[in-house]
Amino acid sequence: AGIGERANEAGLVHRLDQQTSGVLLAARTPEAYRRLRLAFGSGRTRKQYLALAAGRLERSREIALPLARRAGRMVSATAHDASALPARTRFEPLEVGRDWSLLLVTMRSGVMHQVRAHAAALGHPLLGDVEYGGPPARPGCRDGQMLHALRVQVEGEVDASVGPPEDFLRVLAEQRRG
Repeated sequence: AGIGERANEAGLVHRLDQQTSGVLLAARTPEAYRRLRLAFGSGRTRKQYLALAAGRLERSREIALPLARRAGRMVSATAHDASALPARTRFEPLEVGRDWSLLLVTMRSGVMHQVRAHAAALGHPLLGDVEYGGPPARPGCRDGQMLHALRVQVEGEVDASVGPPEDFLRVLAEQRRG
């Protein structure tokens, strides 16, 4: 408690959107917090996510699209947008089904909703992510986007990973069954 730029941050340096599962990263001291925030700000990090997306993404794609916050969500920024944040995301298909794709998503930056906004911009919004144009989740499945923070690496500091939870695996199994 009390570590971070705001009293309620509790040392968190890697956060997740609501309904996204996976790795969180928190510092236990103010010094570690500053060091990790500097690493995230300077691109000395690598983050990997698993995502279940709508449609068939059959080849790897990378998108470098600056994002800006509008009404609580991220949108493509214009050339003259003062609030534009640089963002680059790589999507690699691990498995492609009839109308879905399991993707390994890699990025160094960490703009709010980056994976969700970039997946939608590619025409492959995440399953369950109705905010970004994805199809609604099936009844009895996870509420919200099918996104899991698989691994977070900070050069010389941290390498943390966690496998997907049961609800993610259940939805993947249902997609495979068609």
